[in-house]
Amino acid sequence: MATPAATMRLILEQIADTGESPETTYDESFTLSGFEEDVTKRILLETADADVAVTFTDAIAVLVFSIDNPFKLRLAGGETLLANLRAFLVWCDDEDDEALSTSVLLTGNGTNQARIRCLILEKPA
Repeated sequence: MATPAATMRLILEQIADTGESPETTYDESFTLSGFEEDVTKRILLETADADVAVTFTDAIAVLVFSIDNPFKLRLAGGETLLANLRAFLVWCDDEDDEALSTSVLLTGNGTNQARIRCLILEKPA
């Protein structure tokens, strides 16, 4: 049986002004292999939604991003709400130890719907 693997590539360019060459560029790749499963989800987050759970067991990678409007996220009930997000990412060093267990909670931005995409990689059992 094939061993699943995922590589995340992060490219970030800091540019002083439109049309200029980047002052600073980060181009890094991170790989996880041998994970249990990958789960993808699509969520239409309504403006007044509060603490909508994106559930998992023991995540070694969690990517939550909006393709159109910002959203809010908290790591657990009662925790500080992270506001005005377009993306949230957690990526572990290896597949042996999870970074998050159970869920993250999404909240609408109060103004517009947000079309959310999620990718979750679970650590091996």
